[in-house]
Amino acid sequence: MKDQAILLDLGNTLLEYGLHGQWREFLRRRLEEVCELVSAGAGGKRVASSVFAEQAFEVMSGERTRELRHRGMSRHFGDMLREAMRVLDMECDDEHLGKVMEEFYQPIRESTRPYPDTLETLDRLKANGFRMAIISNTPWDTPGRLTHGDVERWSIGGYFEVALYSGDLPWRKPNPAFMWEAARRLGVHRGSCVVVGDDLASDIRGANAAGMRSVWVDRDRATGPEPWAAAEPDAIAGSLAEARRHVERLAGL
Repeated sequence: MKDQAILLDLGNTLLEYGLHGQWREFLRRRLEEVCELVSAGAGGKRVASSVFAEQAFEVMSGERTRELRHRGMSRHFGDMLREAMRVLDMECDDEHLGKVMEEFYQPIRESTRPYPDTLETLDRLKANGFRMAIISNTPWDTPGRLTHGDVERWSIGGYFEVALYSGDLPWRKPNPAFMWEAARRLGVHRGSCVVVGDDLASDIRGANAAGMRSVWVDRDRATGPEPWAAAEPDAIAGSLAEARRHVERLAGL
């Protein structure tokens, strides 16, 4: 089993994020809430929180960002925040920007929890000798250390040899380079990898593009892959435990 690897998505695959379906509303509100902290590191220059939030929201959800993500490229949160600040004639050093990002992210971390079968599934996969990596698009490409804090909070990091986050890389899923990089760091052939994730458009389509097998974790029991996703999983599971059985089958166990 030393050459068999599983690349697992994090959000809403291994850990449930309570903000699922509310991300846009959260972004606008949270940008307003961190405005005062931004101003404190910008030489005391103050702008209305609604003005700052609107400018940053436009950068983070505007045409340029959408175009990059459509091409499977990341646009890091810190860079977008700096761009919004420049428009408003604000700037701060890297240390303070890190504090802003930590503060911004904290409610996201507090919204997480593992699924009932997360630990048992990881235990079984590890016992079967699978190599494992996390492959995660972080919220707005925030730094990987923030999302990895979610992993550490729930003590699941020890199962993984590699953890890749879009906030640290030039790519986002479904860019196949994301999956290939995980295989490279694990030291396994890409054809021996199985991608497990909940998102057809990023996880499964990315696996298809990377030449890897995949298991779609469809907890909502949808009728099947939507045509727009252009994604074809090798198996569909209603839970992580079921996904684990499919992975074992695909590995010939």
